[in-house]
Amino acid sequence: MINVINISYINRLYTVKEAKFQALVTYCN
Repeated sequence: MINVINISYINRLYTVKEAKFQALVTYCN
């Protein structure tokens, strides 16, 4: 159960990082 929560948390952080990266790329272009 803890592993599932950790994976969900990591996925959320990764999604936020990916969204910021996409926003940065869009801004630079």
